[in-house]
Order: sequence, then structure tokens, then C-alpha cells
Amino acid sequence: MAEDLSLVRAGIPEMDDCKILTRLKAFLVDQGVVATLEHTFRDKKGNPRDLSDWLASSSSESGSASSSVAPAGVVKCRIKAWLGTGPSPRTDPIWDVYGDAYDAQKGVVRATLESDIVEHPGIYEMTWAVVNDRGIPVVVDRGLLSVEKSMFPVLLSNLHKDLGPPSIQEVRMRLMDSSKNENLLLDDIEFKDEQILLAMAEPVRFWNETPPPIRPLYTTRNFPFRGAWITGVLGQLHLTMANHFRRNVFQGAAGGTSDKAKEREYMGEGMRLWEEYKSWVHNKKVEINLKGFVGHVSSQYATGGW
Repeated sequence: MAEDLSLVRAGIPEMDDCKILTRLKAFLVDQGVVATLEHTFRDKKGNPRDLSDWLASSSSESGSASSSVAPAGVVKCRIKAWLGTGPSPRTDPIWDVYGDAYDAQKGVVRATLESDIVEHPGIYEMTWAVVNDRGIPVVVDRGLLSVEKSMFPVLLSNLHKDLGPPSIQEVRMRLMDSSKNENLLLDDIEFKDEQILLAMAEPVRFWNETPPPIRPLYTTRNFPFRGAWITGVLGQLHLTMANHFRRNVFQGAAGGTSDKAKEREYMGEGMRLWEEYKSWVHNKKVEINLKGFVGHVSSQYATGGW
């Protein structure tokens, strides 16, 4: 059987060779590819939820036929641009995508994205739900969706605009964190996909919330300042990892320390990069405000000049 190239599963993050099942799961989709997402509902401890009381499996991993019992619920995935605000369906659309159970007993569901969702690169928040016959959710699970920029949107005009966040691959290359082969002391990548996506959103949020307010408010779909944006992302990632090292360093009885004793280095670099970004935001907003005061008023006595 040919592999379904459009099927996308969220990776399970690991730390020190241990799976972290309770983190937000990140789905990475290329712009223009109408992908089918496969998600596993989990409880607060990371265990798969049994959804068989609400859903009938369309198939199992072994390909066997499903039960003929009519399902009591429906799979629904709601997707919205991260940081999006306002009631306009044009600038802040909300999509409801319906899916099916793939293996209800193991909590596995699937939903196929709409072409409008993958037309614009950006970071999207998503909530998976099983809803009853009245449309009320009985169980929900959150996730992140990243539509990664490619050269294949349906409309070439969207390609000319050059909007959307830097790709995860771009950020990793700046960090020298594309492969475990670049981190010989770790034997693993250091930053996980969901951490990078959250770090990408923070510079945009900071811009929107820093006075003075300047319209429009941006999302990750249309923030135009890409050079400064990456600086902010790198700063946030270093600060995040500094928090990890602070809580996990172990001071040996003989005075030695573990390889987690890196808080000072990561905190210092994170603060340097974030302060650089904050300074840029201040200067850029001053520049934009000054331009708003500059102009000319025509006079009836004016001439065409000499």
C-alpha cells in the first residue's frame, strides 16, 4: 500500500530520552498542502483516552473493519490564527473542521484541513473535540498548527507578499540545532518544535501589547519585520532553556556540577537578544508615530514653483 504523504502526525517531544506526553503537540504542514492530521486524545497524565463510547472507529491500525454501532459523537477541530482578535472573518477567520475516529479505543482521530487554512503561513491554535448530538464538547484537547512557508500557495499573490513567520528550519539553522549531529554533547536536538512555535509568537504579542498602540494589531500571519522577529525568537528560546537549567542543575557532593549548569550562559544570551528586540520595538514605534505627524497642508497661495 502506498504511503499517504499528506498524513501528518504531531511528534512526541522528548527530554533526556524520556517522552513528554503532556506537552502541547505541534503539527507542521507545508503551505499549499491540504494535509490530514492525526491526533491522539490524552488525559492530564498523558494516557490515551478511550473514546469508543462516543465514536466508532473508521478503521484500525491493522486495517480491520470497524464496529457497526452508530456513534454518539462527532470529531471536530477548531482552528484560529494565534493572537488573532476581532470579529472579521477576513482578518481573523475561525475554521471548524470535522473529522473521524481512526482508532476510538486508543483515542486516535483524523481530520483533513481546508485549502484556506494552508494558504497563508502562520502559527495557529487548535482545539480538538468530541461533540455530542447537540454540538456540545464532551472532551477537548489542545494543539498547535504551523503552516510552514513554501513556494506553492494556490494564489501567487500570497507568495509575492512574503508574509508569515520564519520556518522552524530557519530558526534551527540560526541556533545550530538542526540535528543531534550538531549537538555532540547532547546527542539530541535541544529545542523542540512546540517550544520554537511558542517563541515565534512571543515577539508579535510583545509588539501588540507595548505602548503606544499602533494599528493594525499583528498575528504571526502578517507580522512584517522578519529580521527583528528572529532576534526575538532566539532570545525567547534561550530564556526558556535557562529556566530548565535553573531547575535541573545538580551540585555534586565533591563540588562538581552536571552538564545542566548552564543557566548563566543561556540567561545572559537570552536577555541580550531580548533587550535588543525590545529596543528595536521602541525605536520602530517612535519612527512610525513620527511619520504620522509629518505631512504638508496645501495653500491657495501656493504656486507650481519656478
